[in-house]
Amino acid sequence: MNTALNLVCGPLGSGKTTLIRHLLSQKPEAEHWLLVVNEFGAVGIDGAILQSQSNTAVAQIPGGCICCTAKGEVEATLKRLIEQQQPDRILLEPTGLGEPDNLVDLIRFADFKDAIDIQAVITVLDAAHTDTQDLERMTIYQSLLNMADVVVLNKIDLADEQKINVLQKACQTCFPPKDTVFETQQGQIPLPAIEHSHFVSPAFTFTQHSMSPLTPSQVKSHLPPAHTPKLPSPQPLPGLVERQSRQHGDLLSIGWVFSPEIVFRWDWLRDQFQSLATHPGVHRAKGIFAVGASSRMLFQMAQGEITRTLVAYRKDSRLELLIDSANLIDVSALEKALSEAMQP
Repeated sequence: MNTALNLVCGPLGSGKTTLIRHLLSQKPEAEHWLLVVNEFGAVGIDGAILQSQSNTAVAQIPGGCICCTAKGEVEATLKRLIEQQQPDRILLEPTGLGEPDNLVDLIRFADFKDAIDIQAVITVLDAAHTDTQDLERMTIYQSLLNMADVVVLNKIDLADEQKINVLQKACQTCFPPKDTVFETQQGQIPLPAIEHSHFVSPAFTFTQHSMSPLTPSQVKSHLPPAHTPKLPSPQPLPGLVERQSRQHGDLLSIGWVFSPEIVFRWDWLRDQFQSLATHPGVHRAKGIFAVGASSRMLFQMAQGEITRTLVAYRKDSRLELLIDSANLIDVSALEKALSEAMQP
């Protein structure tokens, strides 16, 4: 029996990780599932979150857009996992910069295509913060919506009714037609919604449709960076295992990993995330921190909104920022603040 594979796609901060956690809670006990997380970030936060909150093995592929620099690594990882573990289902979360059409083509034409059944492609959108004009001018949205079988309009509790109606209309005019368009607050969709074949198959024929073609994106994820910043040397931070940075276009990811013995003051971390939320160049901030002898706290900031929850992750503490390379934060000041947030 072939391995079922679902793509869970969507822009940064749309709620893909939350949706995957909800799907994992519905996994049949007799089935063996795997997660493959392809993160743009330098140190990999989402994989750590998912691994800490489920009994499902997670393979992380950090660093690189799935349709270019990480493409070969994704193919090699899928081959290895299928050969070694023979899973019933793989949930694959591409980076928010990834285009699902390229990934579907990779799977269809790779050597293991006869071992994988591509099932529903899921696209998650932040209903509150998606710029509806982007649906018409950015090619990444064309790929995300047109390739999706299931669209999840997430965070509807933060969106007004007019915004939701515009997104619904955009989904209904897509080609091919969507199987389902869900409106959710926490990415909660039923498992049967993803248990059917993706529309791309030898029997499927693309035909012309009445929609006008979308104009090329003004922000191309594959463009070379207009500005390559030079980061200062790392501060002498206690317990710092590594500091990594990675640039893709005009986006820069900076990540820090700390040894598990380092304990942070959670209220000081809250203040730092509140400060990051006010910086116009910070797109996203995620961190898992030891805040006590047996507690870890997950902080997340996207679209200026901050959340924090307790998680079971114990391997280390880590922070990752996604920022405009031309509008950097003061990295040295942040590292000094992190040092001050550590408990003596």
